[in-house]
Amino acid sequence: MVSALSVTLNMPNIGLIIYYLVCVIIIPIVLINTKNIDILPLYFPLLLPLATILKTSGNPNMYQNLLMCDKSKTLVAMVSNTIILLLTIVGIFWYSINLSLDSGKLADGILIGMSICIVIFGSSYVLLPESIKKFDNFMKTKTDMDLTYEWHRYVIGFIVLMIIVGFELSIFSLFNVKKNIRNEVQF
Repeated sequence: MVSALSVTLNMPNIGLIIYYLVCVIIIPIVLINTKNIDILPLYFPLLLPLATILKTSGNPNMYQNLLMCDKSKTLVAMVSNTIILLLTIVGIFWYSINLSLDSGKLADGILIGMSICIVIFGSSYVLLPESIKKFDNFMKTKTDMDLTYEWHRYVIGFIVLMIIVGFELSIFSLFNVKKNIRNEVQF
């Protein structure tokens, strides 16, 4: 006898539905309703790394159509990939434009926008998948821990994501330091 939970978790697009409900709909609504709308431009660029972690770490059936790859070239995967990329780019533009308007300098917004693009896209397509695969290989060959649910893949993915967020926030703090120095020294 098959339980309803196992049938639900083996549906091909259940991970896609859960991702969009939680990450794209519920979290932005909560941020807007709690008057934290300033966090949205910082949150939207993280949608792509989150999707990459879930796609790389998760069960292949769970997140098969979340992002397009060699194995999943379906219409659902293409639409999902496009929506996630568009929301990521909107977040980057939103933050860059706000920064340009606040500082009064277009070059500052362009510089921060380009650095965010490099960090987000570089980490999503290169750093995250490679670090998850390398750590998975290390854990399976060098340790004798119980890895039945592939929990270690999620853990390293979110640790690398925290490092990426820390790097992104350090870029923002460097800009604020530069802005403060520029205001005091008037070049």
